[in-house]
Amino acid sequence: MTIMPNCYETAKPEIQKLLLRMTTQLREALPAGSFGERERAALALTNEVVRRTLEQELQISRIVLVKCGVSGNLYRQHELGGQVPVAVRLT
Repeated sequence: MTIMPNCYETAKPEIQKLLLRMTTQLREALPAGSFGERERAALALTNEVVRRTLEQELQISRIVLVKCGVSGNLYRQHELGGQVPVAVRLT
């Protein structure tokens, strides 16, 4: 079973640096307490980081193709919350 795809191999120097920074910052952010308490806090913090990262990815990718009634041209429409959508002609 592969946990991490090959493109994220932990042997890569840039991934090693990232993991070291993340480990150091996480350790500094954990509250005092038992191992179990620290483990729960670590999992909650890292899950929140993943949630926020994926939420940002979804917001960035929220682009839809719409068929415009004008000459059958396709437009890309970005769904911006509370703002007027921006359409860019694709064809």
